Amino acid sequence: MNRKSWKYLLWVLFLIILPSTIYSSEQSQKKKISTNSLIKRKLDSLINSELKDVFVGIKIENLKTNKDIYQFNANKLFRPASNQKLITSAAAIEFLPDNFNFKTQLYLNGNIQDTVLNGNLYIKGYGDPLFKSSDMDSLINFLVQKQIKIINGNIVGDISYFDQQYWGKGWMWDDEPEAFVPYITPLSINSNIINITVSPSSNIGEKALLKIFPENNFIGIISNAITVSEKETSDIHITRNRFENLFIISGKIPITENTKEFSLSIYRPEEFFIKLFNERLEKSGIRTLGQTYIDTTSSGDLVCEITHNIDNVLNLVNKNSDNLCAENLFKTLSAEIFRTKGTNSGSALIIKRFLSIIGVDTNKIVIADGSGVSRYNLASPETFTNVIKYFYQTDSVKFRRLINSLSIGGVDGTLKNRFKNLEQKIKGKTGTHSDATSLSGIYIGKSGNIVVFSILINNYPNKNSLNSKKYKDIEEKIVNILAKYY
Repeated sequence: MNRKSWKYLLWVLFLIILPSTIYSSEQSQKKKISTNSLIKRKLDSLINSELKDVFVGIKIENLKTNKDIYQFNANKLFRPASNQKLITSAAAIEFLPDNFNFKTQLYLNGNIQDTVLNGNLYIKGYGDPLFKSSDMDSLINFLVQKQIKIINGNIVGDISYFDQQYWGKGWMWDDEPEAFVPYITPLSINSNIINITVSPSSNIGEKALLKIFPENNFIGIISNAITVSEKETSDIHITRNRFENLFIISGKIPITENTKEFSLSIYRPEEFFIKLFNERLEKSGIRTLGQTYIDTTSSGDLVCEITHNIDNVLNLVNKNSDNLCAENLFKTLSAEIFRTKGTNSGSALIIKRFLSIIGVDTNKIVIADGSGVSRYNLASPETFTNVIKYFYQTDSVKFRRLINSLSIGGVDGTLKNRFKNLEQKIKGKTGTHSDATSLSGIYIGKSGNIVVFSILINNYPNKNSLNSKKYKDIEEKIVNILAKYY
C-alpha cells in the first residue's frame, strides 16, 4: 500500500473513532449530571410534598471530590437544637489539647497530727461533667488511707473556675426541673440530677415506696403517692419547687406496677456536692467539726485529683447529646483560653473565632449556648457541613476525633434505633426541640466517597411527639435517597 493510501485509511479511521470518543465522553458527563439531577429531582419532590409547610434547609457535599451534591436554603438561618453541640465540640477539638483533662482537686490547708487534720479541706471543681459518686468515694478513700479521723476545720467548695450563671442564655424557665436542663457549675456530681424511684407497697392504700440516689440529707421530700388496686392506672408525678430542693411526689401506683424511675435537676448542685461529701465522710468514719460552704481556695496543698479525658466528654456530648457535658465544655473554652472565669459570652466569642477561621460569616449566626437548648441559637446547614469539611481537609486526627464522637446509625447513642438499613454507614449528630429537628454528619458511601450532610427542619406544629417522629422519618428519607446513588 502506497503512502497516499495509508493516509487515506488513517483519515477514515479517525473519522470513525472520533464520534465514538465524543459520544463516550458525552455519555460519561451525562451520567455524572444525571445522578445529581436525579437526587435533586427526588429531594425537590420530597420537599414540595412533605415539607412545604415548614422551614427546611439542606446541604449535601462530597468531601472526596469537594463538589456539592444538593443544597436547599443552605445559607438560611435555623434553630439547630442539639446540632449546636457539633460546633461546640469542633471548637474544643481545635483549641484545647487532645490530652486535655477535666479535673476535680482536693486540697488540705493545715497539718495532720495523729488522726486530726488541723485546717480546712478544699474541693475545687474544673468543670468535670463526668464526676460521679464513685469518684467522690475515691477522694474520701484518700483521706481514709491518711488515717484522718477528725477534720478540725471546714469543708469548702471552690467554684471559681466558672462564673455564676447557672443556665444558658435563653433557656426556658418552665423546663425546670427537667433533667435535660441541669444547673451548670464547675463542681458537678452525677450530672447534677437526683434519681428517684417509686414502687408500690405491699398493701393497697399505703404510701408508695421511695428510693433516692444518691442517698442524702440535703434534699427534702414530700410524698403523697399511694398504692392502689391493679385496676387503676399509674399516675405518678414528681416536681421540685423553683429555687429550692424540695421534691414533691403525688399520684397513684397500682400494686402490680413495676418500679417507676424519675430524674430531676438539683438546685445549687455545688452545695449539694459539698454536703454530700460531708455526709459520706461521716459514713467513712471521718468527723468534721467545722462548716460546709462555698468559697475560693485560699491556700493549701494539692493532695488528690480525679480526672476525665476530653474525648470521653466529647462522646457523651455527641453520642448521647448530654447537655451538661456540652455546657461545661463550652464554658471551659473561655476559662482555658482567656485564663479567667468561664463565661457564656467569652466562649461564644471563641466559637465565633473558630467559625471565622473555617469561612463562616459570623455576623449572620447567633451563639447563645453550647448545647443547643437555647432557642436563640441560629446557624445554617452550610455552617455544619463546613465544620466537618474543615477538619477533613486540614487535620485527619481532629477529623477522626470529631467523627468518632458522633452517634453511629443503628449502633449507639441517639441514632441507635435509626438507619439500621445503612449498615453503620451513617455517623451523625441529632437535634430536637418541640418544633425543630436536625441531623448533621457523614455518610460513608461507595468508591471511598465520604458525603457530609446537614438537614435542619424548623417550625412544624407542636402537637405531640408523633410530629417530631414524622420529621425525623423525613430526615431518614433524605439520607436514604442520597445513599441510593452514593
